[in-house]
Amino acid sequence: MRRWVVSCAAVLAAAASLVTGVAPRAAAADRAVPLPLERLFDNRAVSDDARPDAADFDGAGASLSARDLAAAGWTPGRVLTVAGARLTWPQRRPGEPDNVRADGQLVRVTGRGDALAFLVTGTAGGPVGGPGEVTYADGGRSAYRLTAPDWRTGPLATKAVALPHVNTPAGGFPSGPGCTW
Repeated sequence: MRRWVVSCAAVLAAAASLVTGVAPRAAAADRAVPLPLERLFDNRAVSDDARPDAADFDGAGASLSARDLAAAGWTPGRVLTVAGARLTWPQRRPGEPDNVRADGQLVRVTGRGDALAFLVTGTAGGPVGGPGEVTYADGGRSAYRLTAPDWRTGPLATKAVALPHVNTPAGGFPSGPGCTW
């Protein structure tokens, strides 16, 4: 039996808690309308090594290196297979909004399948998590709980990609990897 996976193809960064229902911080009326994930991008996770201050993934100025991502095969628009799920890395240049900071947004996902895959990481210094709900076209609903390790301190054994360094505003490359799960 072939397993089809419908995927949210971007990183969901969470500064304090990850909550998926998955609108940028907007008026309450706007929150009720599910939007495609790309329209919700409100954070910059990837920077060029020559312009590390163009992104701030974690709220402290650190970001993923576009060069290191490319070396790992994670280039803009590329379809990646992560734990059996086909995910498309955002088609964005370094320094452009490329991910969503989870804040209860409603995300419209289309397709057919028997699973929904998320590519997530926390940026709070430790694991983060929160509840979510899938609403199907027929009105049915399924609740879930999503958790994610911290992008710098989470276990390497469960990572989707590990990078040799992260970029900082000063251009320095602190030791330790940046990861996405």
